[in-house]
Amino acid sequence: MSTDNTPYTKRIVGYSDEISVRPGNNISFMVSSEDNAEYDASFVRIIHGDTNPEGPGYKVETLSTDIDGSYEGQRQECLGGSFIAVPNSLALEGMESFTVQAMVWPTTPEKGSQSILSHWNEREKSGFILGIDSNGSASFRIGDGSGNVQEVSTDAPLIAREWYLIAASFDAKSGEARILQDPKVDYAKCDDR
Repeated sequence: MSTDNTPYTKRIVGYSDEISVRPGNNISFMVSSEDNAEYDASFVRIIHGDTNPEGPGYKVETLSTDIDGSYEGQRQECLGGSFIAVPNSLALEGMESFTVQAMVWPTTPEKGSQSILSHWNEREKSGFILGIDSNGSASFRIGDGSGNVQEVSTDAPLIAREWYLIAASFDAKSGEARILQDPKVDYAKCDDR
């Protein structure tokens, strides 16, 4: 049994495809290693996971299994949150009048400004952001890159974990930006539109 009181501290992250399995069942592990560094893998039984200096200390027992050994590392980026990144498209360049929309189920609208759908260059202040403003309401920001930035908001905070259709449009001819926040569930005495 190992009595090493130092938890594993290398820059590595991993997870399994199953939470638990029975003896003889298959389980896969996905591992990301910073700088593509080689890593060692083995199963351990945790005796004490408490790293508090006043606690019993970190103690594990190494188990002998078929996965014991060294593996070639590979960095696999894992970004937190729910999102998708789409490569820049020439179809978005030079876009003038347009409408964007998304069905959303906001989990943390109270956390302030967040992007739902955007094509924005912060340095140039150009493009658009369909998002949530600092008050938790649906908002739409559009900038032309020459200092003109327009932002509109519904001024009606979103309710967490409820479905909404959020849509925005910009009319280049009139210069008008509009925002829509349409709750998919109606509550009596609730003004979240």
